[in-house]
Amino acid sequence: MEALEKIKRKIDEDVNEKIKEIEDNAEREIAEVRRKAEEAWNAKKKHLLLTAQKEKEVVYSRIVSNAKLETKRAILEAREEVLSRAKEMMAKRIANLPPQEYERFIIRAVSKAVKEIGPNLVVRTRPQDIATVRSAVGKVLPSATVVEDTGIKLGGVIFTDPTGNVILRYTFEDVMDRSWSRVRAELARKLFEVE
Repeated sequence: MEALEKIKRKIDEDVNEKIKEIEDNAEREIAEVRRKAEEAWNAKKKHLLLTAQKEKEVVYSRIVSNAKLETKRAILEAREEVLSRAKEMMAKRIANLPPQEYERFIIRAVSKAVKEIGPNLVVRTRPQDIATVRSAVGKVLPSATVVEDTGIKLGGVIFTDPTGNVILRYTFEDVMDRSWSRVRAELARKLFEVE
């Protein structure tokens, strides 16, 4: 019986050894699976973080670009507002020229009109400027006809030949419109240091 006990112990030892070997292998495999899973997770996490960082940079860049564009637009609008106000101030100043300056303007305009249209002129002006314009025109061309024109708002004159076909406009509105791009560029250069 002792031999049977020995065989039984040997079998128990072999079984326990085999169980231990299987458990050790299982633990190594579990550790390997865990290590690979952690590596995979760390790689995935790194990829997700890089992707999130790139998306964050794209969004940040877009926000900065939009902010820059919005700032430029706001600056341009503000500049346009300033230039618009300058044009309004210019129109008010022109509309309120002192009588001597207004008369000099009319005399220069009549001289140009005589060169372009000839001496037979019809001169149109605002109702409130009739006396001033008649006086100025009379100094250069006494034969000219001066008539009222309610379409002229700020002042100045419109010249036509007697048939009304040839028209030369020297109203303050027209003079401002013709010179505004040059004046505007000069104002912008001085006010905003634009070249």
